[in-house]
Amino acid sequence: MKKKYIKIIFLVVAVLATLIIVANLLITNFIEKKIAQNNSDYSFEITDVNTNILTRTVTLKNVIIHSKSKDSASIKKVEISGISINNLFSKNNFEIEKIYVENGDGYLRKKNSAKKNNEQKNFKIKIKEIEVKNTNLSYNTAVEKEPIKVENIGVILNEVIINTNHNLKQVFKYEKILLTAENIELPINNHLNFKIDKIKANKQYIKASNVGIKTLYSKKELQKHVTVQTDWINLDIDSILIDKYQHNTYRDSALYEANNLKIFKGNIEIYKNKLLPEPTKYKPLYSKALRNLPFKLNIEHLEIINSRIKYAERVKNYEEPGNIVFTEVNSTIENINSMEGNGETKIEINSKFMDNADFKLLWNFDINNKADFFTLHGNMKNLSAHQINDFVEPNMNVETSGEIKSIVFNVNANENVANGSFELKYDDFKITIKKKNKNVVNKFFTNVANLFMKNDKNDNKKVEIKVERDKQKSFFNYFWLCVREGTLQTVL
Repeated sequence: MKKKYIKIIFLVVAVLATLIIVANLLITNFIEKKIAQNNSDYSFEITDVNTNILTRTVTLKNVIIHSKSKDSASIKKVEISGISINNLFSKNNFEIEKIYVENGDGYLRKKNSAKKNNEQKNFKIKIKEIEVKNTNLSYNTAVEKEPIKVENIGVILNEVIINTNHNLKQVFKYEKILLTAENIELPINNHLNFKIDKIKANKQYIKASNVGIKTLYSKKELQKHVTVQTDWINLDIDSILIDKYQHNTYRDSALYEANNLKIFKGNIEIYKNKLLPEPTKYKPLYSKALRNLPFKLNIEHLEIINSRIKYAERVKNYEEPGNIVFTEVNSTIENINSMEGNGETKIEINSKFMDNADFKLLWNFDINNKADFFTLHGNMKNLSAHQINDFVEPNMNVETSGEIKSIVFNVNANENVANGSFELKYDDFKITIKKKNKNVVNKFFTNVANLFMKNDKNDNKKVEIKVERDKQKSFFNYFWLCVREGTLQTVL
């Protein structure tokens, strides 16, 4: 009797095993046929398809995808597990436990925007988890540009919902995300690249390490590729932290928000060849640039920590470029936004100027002010005059000596004109005026200027300034014109 039961059990197990094997083969064959009969814009090549009805898993190996738009991808392994039995009884709703993608390489091209087809078939897919490992991506935004590149992408998405119902604004949703990637390259234009060595992010936190913006050519070589004055830029940032990041929508626009953004140890060098023609393109002030963003932005607090700025410009062929340097730059910016009614943006900057002078700037503006009104309040203390000769000599044809005890300025400005006060306190301050375009002292004007300064009983001067903005130049040129005007009025 016992042997009979054992035989029956063995027979049942054998039949079930056979059924499972046959079912696996039939399902595998069905999937392969469906892939072969696919008549979409995408073609698939798969070397190996395996199914397991017990774990409700489909595994695809060595997947190659091509599209009519020349997109392509190769994936070593795709595993779809926990496929719900309910999927067999529904044409529009699907549930999957997990999709796992390993060792992928994708090559995508930007598509022309097309109108949404409201007659397309609606469906809804729920996926508990999507995991992507060791994947690279290349995305071409334009024929004439290098592609955006991202390497070693790792992504884990939880509670994913894909809903193509045309009444919904958000087709793709998820509850949690963990993202890592390396060697991100984003071409800004034909001579400038944005790079990130490593990035790690979840739904509310982003950390980017070794961030940079690099000009692809040397300072000299760049001049062969441009026809107007163009900034040569070299920016290195140790790390950027973004806390409590959110991506939402606001009045049909994308909205990017963050409570805190911190930039650690930035080092930027900017060089401009002033011998080339000036560009004629209008440059908006920052308030207008924020106001006209194609998306909405709201950053409550931004902090720049222990950074460095070097600016150099060539104004004469036969001299080294004049440069100015700010070190130990620490700045806080409150309320960077492009939202109506969000109030003023407030900026405070503290740094060392030319290594030893203390510099402080308070700068306020409101993006809602259509005249682009802003205020500047600044001071500088304890500057050895000879330290600024590298910049003022080629730019103003003067050479200075002595000690500048302090500079205090207050500026109220808008899109068109700046008015304010400029006060200079100095000790034994002297200037040497040179003839234009020549390394020769203009003795007459030098003696007259120093005579006036010597006869001034007080060692400080306060003047009122008025400057008109050149709208083809940046905010910093506007600021420089104010400082230049104040300096000229106080020392000459």
